Amino acid sequence: MRYPLAVWTLSVGGILALSPLSVSSTTLPESVVPVVASPVSSPVIIAQVDGDIVDVAQIDGSFRIFLELFETVGMQEDLRGYGRFTVFAPTDSAFAALDEDFMNELLGDRELLAKVLSYHVIASGTPFYADDITATTTHRTLERSDIELRRRRGRILVNDVRVMVEDIEANNGVIHAIDEVLIPPDVIDQIPL
Repeated sequence: MRYPLAVWTLSVGGILALSPLSVSSTTLPESVVPVVASPVSSPVIIAQVDGDIVDVAQIDGSFRIFLELFETVGMQEDLRGYGRFTVFAPTDSAFAALDEDFMNELLGDRELLAKVLSYHVIASGTPFYADDITATTTHRTLERSDIELRRRRGRILVNDVRVMVEDIEANNGVIHAIDEVLIPPDVIDQIPL
């Protein structure tokens, strides 16, 4: 089936409107449920994000290692739960770029691994979308230390790590893909890079 509209243009309360381009249903992610809005002069398709952070990250396919590590430490269900999360998710290539000895140390210490993973997540009343990041601000992570968000030359940085893909929306928050793994300072003290 072909839909008359396809490009995301509006996000209000988890509902996305699609702009006027034609797209087949096979190009829509499985987590997006198309619904035809009431008839107006031109048809409008509204899509609602149907998956949580984990579902959306799995569908994306760029965050397999991140999700596997969350499951290893028993924290994956936390990202499925009720809440409004902002997740700075390292891509698989970001994990591949980590020093092998450092990664082995993390894998051997579940507590340190949990600290690293939870350092990538902010839980707040409202998730932080790209347009919300206009000034330099600090935010408390689930790991309980702060990260810094800022904008430089139009790009969003989290602790000087560049956000590669912004605003991957889920029904309980938003994911921003990053190209490096964020390491809390106290973990670096214990396992030098």
